[in-house]
Order: sequence, then C-alpha cells, then structure tokens
Amino acid sequence: MSENPQVKKRLYTRLMDLYRHNDIYIPGFNTLTRTILKAKAEGHVKDISVRSRNHQADIADWYTEKRLFFGYGVFRSGTTFLADFLNRHAKNAVVQHEANVNDYWFYAKAIHSDKEALSYISGYRLNEIYFRLKDVPLDVYGEINPFLRRHCKAIAEALPEAKQFHIVRDSRKVLRSLMSRELFDRKDPMGSVIYPNSDDPYSERWGSMNRFEKLCWLWSADNRFIRENTLHLIHFEKLRTDFDYFQEYVLDFLELEMNPDDWHQEIGKVYNSTPRYTFPTYKDWTAEQKQQFDVICGEEMSVYGY
Repeated sequence: MSENPQVKKRLYTRLMDLYRHNDIYIPGFNTLTRTILKAKAEGHVKDISVRSRNHQADIADWYTEKRLFFGYGVFRSGTTFLADFLNRHAKNAVVQHEANVNDYWFYAKAIHSDKEALSYISGYRLNEIYFRLKDVPLDVYGEINPFLRRHCKAIAEALPEAKQFHIVRDSRKVLRSLMSRELFDRKDPMGSVIYPNSDDPYSERWGSMNRFEKLCWLWSADNRFIRENTLHLIHFEKLRTDFDYFQEYVLDFLELEMNPDDWHQEIGKVYNSTPRYTFPTYKDWTAEQKQQFDVICGEEMSVYGY
C-alpha cells in the first residue's frame, strides 16, 4: 500500500453530509452558504494571483518535474472511489478528489463561459496546486474531481501535457442516487446558480422543468461536454468487475504502478454510498419519468453503450 495520506472530505462536504442526511431544513442556510462560498472563492483567487507573481519560474519548474492527470465525471459516478483507491495504492502518486472547495462556485460559472473557465485554471488553479503541494514529495499528482468537469477543455488548453479521462456510470443508477440527495432540492445551496447556458436547447424550458428533468439534463449535458473535450473514456462498472480493464484503462493509461492484490482485496468495498435511497430503481419509475429520461438522456446513454 502507498504511504500517501488518505483522501479526506473537506469541512464544507462534511457539513453538507450532516445537513442532507437529516430531516431538518434551515431557512436562509442556502443563501448564507452560497455567500460564504463566493466570498471565500473570489478572495482566494485574488490572494493566489498576487502570491504567484514572484514565483512563476518555480511554478514552471515544478510542473516540468511532475506528471499530472485529471479525471472527470458527474456526481455519483465513482470519482470518490477511484481517487481514494489510487491515492492509497498507486506508488509515488498523490491523488485527490474534491481538492479545492472553490471549484464548487466556479463550476457554475464555467457552464456559461469557456473564457471564465480558462481564466480560473490558468490564472488560479494551476498556481494553487503548486502552493498546496510544493513541499509534498511526489512524482505524480492527480485529481479525480467532479467539480472540474466543466473545466476539462480549459485544462487541456492550459496544461496540454496532463492526461485526462472521463469516468461514466449508467445514468439510471446515478439519477436514483442524485434524487435521494439534495441536488436541485431545497437543501442545495448551489441549485439556483446551476442552469443551462443560453445556447443550450433546454435553456428556455428550464424554469418549467421539474427536479427529475433537471437532473437528467445535468447528467446528459455534463457528460456530453466531458466527452467532447476528453478522449479517454472509462466505464465505472468495469472498474469494479474486471482487473484487466482496470489495468489497461487506468493504470497503463496513467502510467501508475500498484499491487494487483490490492484491487482484488478491496473491490467489494463500497465507498461514499448513498445512505438512504428515497427514489426507486428504474423499473419502478413512472411512465412519465421514463419518457422524460429517454428524451433527455437517451441519446447520450447510447453513446456509452447503456
């Protein structure tokens, strides 16, 4: 097993887990949380911008000496499992999941502007990675981060030598998990700032779409964006059932080494599971839900062979 520190959930994530998993609703919590996230994110972007001005040569040297990779997927698609597993078992690599809580705020902004996404990556995120990890001994740094999925195009432009991959999971299972959580529900602080850009065919309909339809859109639109800007595709289901697939599509592609016994010993373990499902499996969806799902997700599902 690698000596790397385990991936830890950030304070925001731990607080949201506590809030989402009980029946208490706090009026004003969403607005307060969103305001804090915005202030923290924008403040840190400015701080890093100033701090990095006198370290450009050091930053460039650090990136020359390291190998980097980034993985993207929609929520509930195995990103936590893969980041945690590789971080603990891949040799000489540090692999993190949601490494920077500021991505939460800037994900929503990236939906609407490629320019905004590139500015965030090149002007902030690459510098932030350096300052966070410059004193950590490592050969490889990876992030498997669902909140950077709308930044995959920008990362390819700003850091073309970094490897990127797209992890996808059957949307019927993803949607069941998402519907059992707070996304686009009244407990979601970011729900009001996540919506299609003006060129999206669902932009004009957004205000009249129900929560299920919005989550279908999220799965379809974000996976399509990742697919169109990231060449390497990984099916989550195969990672857990076929070591040869895991070896070829993950370890070989990322040039990582690990003991195969670790995969065989841990493959049955569940990571970051949904503690309580409040939404049924696909076979018990209503006819209307299945029709909405087919219209919004059907084409993208077929691309991945589901």
